[in-house]
Amino acid sequence: MIIIMKPQATEEQIGSLCHDLSRQGMQVQRNAGVDCTVLGVLGDVARLDPHDFLIQPGVERVMPVSEPFKKANRKFHPTDSVIDCSGVKVGGRKLALFAGPCSVENYDQITDTALKVRAGGANILRGGAYKPRTSPYAFQGLKLEGLALLEQAKELTGMPICTEIMKDNHLLVVVKPPNMPTQADDSGDADLHSTMKAYIAEKYQKPGAVYLGLVHRLDRPVGGLVVLAKTSKAADRLSAQVRDKTMHRQYVAAVRGRAKEADEICDFLLKDGKTNMVCVVPANTPGAKDAKLRYQKCGEAGELTLVRVRLFTGRSHQIRVQLAHNGLPIWGDARYGGGRPGEQIALWGAHLGLIHPTKKEEMHFDALPPMDAQPWKRFDTEIWTKESKICL
Repeated sequence: MIIIMKPQATEEQIGSLCHDLSRQGMQVQRNAGVDCTVLGVLGDVARLDPHDFLIQPGVERVMPVSEPFKKANRKFHPTDSVIDCSGVKVGGRKLALFAGPCSVENYDQITDTALKVRAGGANILRGGAYKPRTSPYAFQGLKLEGLALLEQAKELTGMPICTEIMKDNHLLVVVKPPNMPTQADDSGDADLHSTMKAYIAEKYQKPGAVYLGLVHRLDRPVGGLVVLAKTSKAADRLSAQVRDKTMHRQYVAAVRGRAKEADEICDFLLKDGKTNMVCVVPANTPGAKDAKLRYQKCGEAGELTLVRVRLFTGRSHQIRVQLAHNGLPIWGDARYGGGRPGEQIALWGAHLGLIHPTKKEEMHFDALPPMDAQPWKRFDTEIWTKESKICL
């Protein structure tokens, strides 16, 4: 569905409509054109009545859209798309030329190719790191090693890199934005679980109910990596890894105060269901659950210390409570003593390590927090380079 706003529609009217759609479980793609704003609505739009939106202030007209690929459809996105790839513009009037080998094979091959395609006029280097084949004996790609070689070629030539992302039929790893619930709650706000189900239904044109299993959660204000299961078999096997503590979850946090170089914290936690607050209690407290984490200091910036945290148990608000109890409240955490007005909690799910539910291969995923946001941008770039290699 496409909702075209009137040229004179106010920001308040547009924002209110987007909020209403999100509360109904829809994903809204907002496109600001020269003359008006166009809202693309993704999700189960069949249950929406277009007439309900025509009476909303600021709405010009509503257009049901049945074509696939809505994010690239001219009806959905009437203006030209221009994508900035690390300084190289793709789209518009200037030609962007991608060039490189089908597969990354070794350092000499990819760097020599990169220098030659740059000299030939290419401005983006491409190369395959993951190359799935139907034959189990065919070359499958260098995978993580291939990505590292591409990064070295980028440093040598200054060219942005482009490589394929492999689709998996059993799991989905996504980055949850801060302040989005992992699953539906009483607020009615758009949640990650419902949004990703709508995405799968839209992308793969699935007419019926979409299965997507929740394996673990992040607190609402916390952003970072989340793994979801596309099949019930994958959900069972991934959930078993969480229970058996074989799924590695690591976080980065900016805390107030001076942390030790490294520490292991073991406590017992108790949650108050009425206030949704968690506190550290004696071990013999009825209902208390054991909680264990380990952290390592990565760097400092003024009053803040950057730490990388590994969870060994998955208790509600665990990292926030245990660090605060040990004199290291997280920057922006108003609930547990580290927040001030206007601050966003500085806790981010940065790493996931798991065993693929069917292939039995070890898999690792990394995602850095938004580096242009506070307080992450206070820390030196070198710290993040070093931090990404830390394994607890």
